[in-house]
Amino acid sequence: MILVTGGTGLIGSEVLRLLSRTGVPGRALVRNSSRAQALPGITWVQGDLAKPETLASVFAGCTKLFLLTGNVENASDLQRHAIAAARQAGVAHVVKLSAFGASHWRGRCSGRTTSCRTS
Repeated sequence: MILVTGGTGLIGSEVLRLLSRTGVPGRALVRNSSRAQALPGITWVQGDLAKPETLASVFAGCTKLFLLTGNVENASDLQRHAIAAARQAGVAHVVKLSAFGASHWRGRCSGRTTSCRTS
């Protein structure tokens, strides 16, 4: 089972659509269940990467993780929570998609735990 985070966003929703279209079962993490879109073979589960206590049941039974987080200040915390939950659940394969413009020369601090140069 593949778990996709960020499934209501631009990239995550396309990943889920492609999984559904090709008949690959998937699970999508969603904070707000009203944002879930019905797709054959895709199960939406409610949880929040900012709340690690909500993740055990989300990750249970998954063998793969497609990790997407928004371009937010706490992205590195969210990603650490996801990796910890994946490790605990025995997920064997993780694909992490990084934020566009996250390089140090772009003046963005996306997902960084250290300070970045903005000049």
